[in-house]
Amino acid sequence: MLVLGLQGILKTNKLKIMKEKISITLTILLLGFSLGIGAVYSQSKEQTAPDTSMSKTQEEIDQELQQELDRIQAAYEEETLEEFIPSEPLSADVSVSFPSDI
Repeated sequence: MLVLGLQGILKTNKLKIMKEKISITLTILLLGFSLGIGAVYSQSKEQTAPDTSMSKTQEEIDQELQQELDRIQAAYEEETLEEFIPSEPLSADVSVSFPSDI
């Protein structure tokens, strides 16, 4: 009878220890998850925050775009196209014989 009582106490103690381990594990997982969510949320807020140090007026932006457009147009007008004439026959011009069983 005493042995059965001790076995019951041991089983009860094992269950308590197992419950404590499970609750500690779940607490750690929950804490890690919430910290991870917090870090992602704070990074997303930083990325969407407006950058006040580099704010330009619309007039400055339009002027820069016009300068870039003028530069591109000038480079395009200077470019001339010439016909490419190869000095040797290209591989696409050479006929290749294949076996007839392919």
